[in-house]
Amino acid sequence: MIDNKAFVMNRLPLFVLYSVTLHLQQNIYKIIMIDNSRIFKISFCITCKNRLHQIRQTLPKNLKDNRRLQELVEFVLVDFGSTDGLRKWISDNFKNEMESGYLKYFYTEEMAYWHASVAKNTAHMLAQNDILVNLDCDNYTGNNGGWFVILQFMKNDGHMFLHQCSDDGFDGSFGRISVRRNDFLSIGGYDESLEPAGYQDLDLINRLMAKGYKRVEVKDSEYNKAVRNTKEEGIAFTHSSFKTWHEMDGHNAKISQSNILAGRLVANNGSFGIRKNIFDMEGNVPKEVDSLKHAHKISFNITCMNRLHHIKQTLQQNIRENFLSEQVEFNLLDYNSTDGLEEWVKQQGELFDTGIFNYYKTTTPTCYHRTHSRNMAFRLSTGDIVCNLDADNYLGEGFAAYILNLFCMSAEKVFYTPRYSRERCYWPSLFMAQTFLIC
Repeated sequence: MIDNKAFVMNRLPLFVLYSVTLHLQQNIYKIIMIDNSRIFKISFCITCKNRLHQIRQTLPKNLKDNRRLQELVEFVLVDFGSTDGLRKWISDNFKNEMESGYLKYFYTEEMAYWHASVAKNTAHMLAQNDILVNLDCDNYTGNNGGWFVILQFMKNDGHMFLHQCSDDGFDGSFGRISVRRNDFLSIGGYDESLEPAGYQDLDLINRLMAKGYKRVEVKDSEYNKAVRNTKEEGIAFTHSSFKTWHEMDGHNAKISQSNILAGRLVANNGSFGIRKNIFDMEGNVPKEVDSLKHAHKISFNITCMNRLHHIKQTLQQNIRENFLSEQVEFNLLDYNSTDGLEEWVKQQGELFDTGIFNYYKTTTPTCYHRTHSRNMAFRLSTGDIVCNLDADNYLGEGFAAYILNLFCMSAEKVFYTPRYSRERCYWPSLFMAQTFLIC
């Protein structure tokens, strides 16, 4: 059981110390000493389509309750073509919050009918911070609720996600899921193949757990409150052959359970959420949207000299678990192997049938040269992102989508290297990715 009355004090910024002091006056009794570098920033991700009557109740309260934490917290609100006056209400009442970046408002008409997974993915992709919190527009964060979320991640190391809910699964709080940005990308977000409403939250939870993440469940009523509404409201503005929320929920449950049993844990083939025709309050395209427009292609480059025994174990699994027909290629450079690699590859017709596998061979080298072989393979690449993949490395399911999304969100010249720690061992033991985009 998590001790919800724990707080942190160790050279914290003044605004955090002030918040801690206020809570200490309310009989919080335990102080945990912790390094400042472990304090995360969070994004509350809110989606809304014609629910002004609910967000009128929650948004002002949520902004007020987290105002002392503005350096750590942002609210990201995506308006999916509301016609009930939401845009004007935001413009009239929250100019200061938008100017400071505390509240970010986005507007799009790309989703004609409400689809919960698409909406949530869009808001999560537009968020900028370390931890992404799904905050339904009828949900309250609670007083200093952003700090409450941050604290749970500080107290729980490793692969975990936070689920704030009550014992009543139908009170509107069930969707309060907080997950690290990179973990959200690696799982492929909410499954957009599901029907527009019902079970998408539980599907995300179950896929994360099946992938090895620990579910930290907190049932603290102070931080789980929501405006009570009906399931009929939840399917308003949807378009489906199913007529009720319960029908959609049951159908989605069957799809989700089937996918998990089959080991299909990464959703959406690596591309999710709306990524075009998203505007700010003034009708401009924000920088957060520009970063999502680039459709990158990644080349996984494998060099091999007499390591057929490794290629037989890794190659087909890596392709199967990272198949994105337009965004991924696998290049195998045979560095003059004499162990039958060429003959084996020629017998694997299904590799070439994928359309993303290329085989090259040089007969010049007599000895393996790590640098020369990799440079050759990289020059054969057609992707604008290149990644070295040793013959004995497994990528892991969805790794290609994970890397592609990281580059999508970065407008800077960057490269990614591994984190050498036990908790990250499910990624390749060695990889290097670098963009060659002209900036």
